[in-house]
Amino acid sequence: MRTNKRQRAILFALALFALLNSDPAARAQATKPAIHSLVRVGMTVSDMDRSLKFYKEVLDFQVTSDREVAGETYEHLLGVFGMRARIVNLTLAKMWGT
Repeated sequence: MRTNKRQRAILFALALFALLNSDPAARAQATKPAIHSLVRVGMTVSDMDRSLKFYKEVLDFQVTSDREVAGETYEHLLGVFGMRARIVNLTLAKMWGT
């Protein structure tokens, strides 16, 4: 058991030494986030008006389009007879300079 602890301590010391003596640019690269931007997110909500109020008033989003789709094309696409959907696109207000 003592040898095992000693081996772990040596490995830890070597890893710490390597980290402290590595190139700063390489360390910075290793800590960069994997996601740099987000283009589009889709979600289904049960109450569009209530959700829009939250996104606009609390999170400062702006509506860029608001439309309702229905008809045979969408029924076949989604497999729901008589379906209709309201599709609202939002963007952050500060992205539009407001």
